[in-house]
Amino acid sequence: MAGRVSAVKRRLALLLTLPLLASCSVGDVASALGPRPNSQVAELADRAASDAAALDGAAAELRARHAAELAAEITRLCGTHADGTVPESCAFQTEVTELPEADVDDSLLLSLDTAVPEESRALVIRQAVDLAELEERDLPADAQVSDSRDIDAARDLLRREYAAAWGLGLARAYLSPARGAEIDEFLDAHDERILALREVLAPHGEVPVAEAGYELAGGTAPADEALVASLQEELRQVWLNAAVQAHDTPWREFAVYGTASIN
Repeated sequence: MAGRVSAVKRRLALLLTLPLLASCSVGDVASALGPRPNSQVAELADRAASDAAALDGAAAELRARHAAELAAEITRLCGTHADGTVPESCAFQTEVTELPEADVDDSLLLSLDTAVPEESRALVIRQAVDLAELEERDLPADAQVSDSRDIDAARDLLRREYAAAWGLGLARAYLSPARGAEIDEFLDAHDERILALREVLAPHGEVPVAEAGYELAGGTAPADEALVASLQEELRQVWLNAAVQAHDTPWREFAVYGTASIN
């Protein structure tokens, strides 16, 4: 008897919920259960928009572009319906917080520390490099690298710095004196990065040394004006890749500033 009473109560409870369920539209359910903006990327987008409001000139334009890129990344992560529309649950608009002043360094550290999805890391790191260029800071003098993969990356970067510096030195001998001062600035920056990388690697055994000479890829003529730009761009991409693939934050910060120092 008690069992039948309990069954009746359960059926009554179910019937009472039916009107409530019937009042929910398909859109309401989709909105409640659909994808949401990634909270980490949204945090960075809000910070970029807040910086843009507090800054002016080129820096404000840069941070406004960052905010738009991050908002687009949120949409990409969410995906779209077959008709190309964004799920209602994933609608996103940046929230601007009024800042007494924009702290670019703090925004940079936030970009480095925030655990965004792996597929969004390259975008966030590229933006961190933009911020590092605004700061024009030297490479961190006390970068602590512990992950063996980051240590291997540092060794690879050091070897590539040696090769690029050799190529620039060769080019300087062939190009016009007017180009000499600019190439000297590039070489000074190479020397700074080489010294910093050697200091990073000093506690970890092997520290690569420069070879006696290097072969130019593709047999590019040393007098070619394009050689200097090619060497700088290729090296910048290698540093950027190291930053994107970094496993520890101190090495990621070091690689970001290294990338920013190449122009």
